[in-house]
Parts: sequence; C-alpha cells; structure tokens
Amino acid sequence: MPLVKTVLRRILMAFLVLAALNVTIESISGLHPIEMLKTIFFVL
Repeated sequence: MPLVKTVLRRILMAFLVLAALNVTIESISGLHPIEMLKTIFFVL
C-alpha cells in the first residue's frame, strides 16, 4: 500500500528532523560532543 509507505516515511523524516534540532539546541547549550554522539546513535 503506497499511501501507508508515504505516511510512514513522512513520520520518520519528521522524527529525524526533530531529533536533529534537539541535538543542535543541546549542543548550542554547551553539551559535550560525546553526549551529542550518544544522542545521535541512540536516535539511530
């Protein structure tokens, strides 16, 4: 079902964008690079 795939893909993309924004905001706040990498790997 193509519609379901499209919806799931959009949800996944939105989740990845939010995760990237979250990491960016935390890094600007002065988070350690190691913690940032842990966050990225946890999201993946």
